[in-house]
Amino acid sequence: MLQVLVDLPEDRTDSVDIDRIAEVARAVSDALDRDDPVPGSAYELEVSSPGATRELTEPRHWRRSIGRLVRVTPVEGEKFTARLLEVAQDGVVLQRSHQAKKGMPARLLDPERWSFDRVRRAKVEVEFTD
Repeated sequence: MLQVLVDLPEDRTDSVDIDRIAEVARAVSDALDRDDPVPGSAYELEVSSPGATRELTEPRHWRRSIGRLVRVTPVEGEKFTARLLEVAQDGVVLQRSHQAKKGMPARLLDPERWSFDRVRRAKVEVEFTD
């Protein structure tokens, strides 16, 4: 199994589209057919992107996710979900919401600044909207 992960340069904030994945898959497949690295061996080629729910491990990952919901596991405290508003060199600004009672509309809380060293893990959440 040969796995290739296609990502964008640091300065890009858009995402990898399916056409780019197909282009990379064709190029890698052609190169493998031309210059068989392990003659006589079969392989399976898998080309993908980090996906919609990628883990946020680098500041550039956070920048690409501005405006999205993120699930944060802090170094201390409980996990929470918040909207990513801003990204700086040393951290992010997140805005949580609070729903007092089931069925009531959620209320946005004040934005909070979180340094990267306070975040153990973070991942983009997929949102389904009407």
